[in-house]
Amino acid sequence: MLSQNWMFFLEFIAMSLSLIGTILIIVKNKNGFICWFIANLIWIYFDVCYVHIWQGLMFIVFSIIAMWGYWYWDKREVEY
Repeated sequence: MLSQNWMFFLEFIAMSLSLIGTILIIVKNKNGFICWFIANLIWIYFDVCYVHIWQGLMFIVFSIIAMWGYWYWDKREVEY
């Protein structure tokens, strides 16, 4: 596990990427899914370090959904 200072920094990065991802999706930019995916990987790391099993599983599912959303974004444009 990283030092407490690095963990604090990673937590800030994960929080920032989560918020940026949400804003990008609101303004219809699919790169928000990439931000979410990266943020989720950091949250998963936290959950493994602090033994938060169910929250870690939730972020694994969120990561899969983020990649699905990124993939589906282009498919949706083709259908219209």
